[in-house]
Amino acid sequence: MVNMHYYEDEAYSQGYELVAGMDEVGRGPLAGPVLACCVILRKGAPLDGVDDSKKLSPKKREKLAAIIREHALSLGVGLCSHREIDEMGILHATHTAMARAVSQMKLRPEIVLVDGYPVGGAAFAALGVKQRAIVKGDRLSVSIAAASIVAKVVRDRLMCTLAQVYPAYEFETHKGYGTPKHVAAIREHGACDIHRRTFLSNIRPLPKLDDTGFADQFRARLGADDAANPCGSLGVSDDALRETGRKDGVVQFRKRSIRSEQDEGR
Repeated sequence: MVNMHYYEDEAYSQGYELVAGMDEVGRGPLAGPVLACCVILRKGAPLDGVDDSKKLSPKKREKLAAIIREHALSLGVGLCSHREIDEMGILHATHTAMARAVSQMKLRPEIVLVDGYPVGGAAFAALGVKQRAIVKGDRLSVSIAAASIVAKVVRDRLMCTLAQVYPAYEFETHKGYGTPKHVAAIREHGACDIHRRTFLSNIRPLPKLDDTGFADQFRARLGADDAANPCGSLGVSDDALRETGRKDGVVQFRKRSIRSEQDEGR
């Protein structure tokens, strides 16, 4: 049986106190952002059932995300939009989202356990935070697994909300991944504003992107007065949501971009 606290305990024994885990979700989809979460858990937190998010049901992830937030000393979420992914490439965008996640934390970690490979890029280097990369870390580290769960929950909520703006693509079912049904919808309707242009080259015929801004559509569908940020229950600040949308023209609705599935009965 895997000791999910092994890497955290090892870091504590080396003198580190603020040990974080970090993971990302959304590198592969054809639409939507790539999103990262970084979390510092309390020592000895009772987190039974925390595991790689891909092994868990949506209902289990939602339940665990709330427990993780309860036992987190600090938690940050960062993302890179579909436009930023097209501009900088998915690897750089992923590393930027990770840097943004760390920068949103109220407590700066002394060391970050990272799933997979080391985080590169100037943005992360500028934070001055040590890191340790662990291959398949979401199966070996409780902190990384916790980060993967929160990241998955937040991104899934976002894609379910965007599904209301673009119902023809059924983002609530595939979360932007390239399923046969999703590809068929792109071929039938063309690509919408949140599709990643650089990910669509193998889809024939090449789609024509919708040039209608989706911020106005979002407000029209959900109501301009709905300024709630249900991400707050997971430690996601309004500032973090605004920051990650700064460059792509969707700042207007970033505060509203993730609605609580519990409120909607999902």
